[in-house]
Amino acid sequence: MKNERIKYLRERVANCMKRLNSTPATEKGVLSYWFERLDDAKLNLLKYGKLALVADEVQGVTSNG
Repeated sequence: MKNERIKYLRERVANCMKRLNSTPATEKGVLSYWFERLDDAKLNLLKYGKLALVADEVQGVTSNG
């Protein structure tokens, strides 16, 4: 489940990047929208990745001791 979530979040980041790359520079509002979505997607990936790392460490400690 954890790996699926991280994969999904990475796909969201990649999708936003594709949208940005395919949007003409003259479409300022659209670019602004996709930059905001990209920032959100990267932040969610960062937060979830850190949470998953901490959960793995805690699980390792509780199983070992």
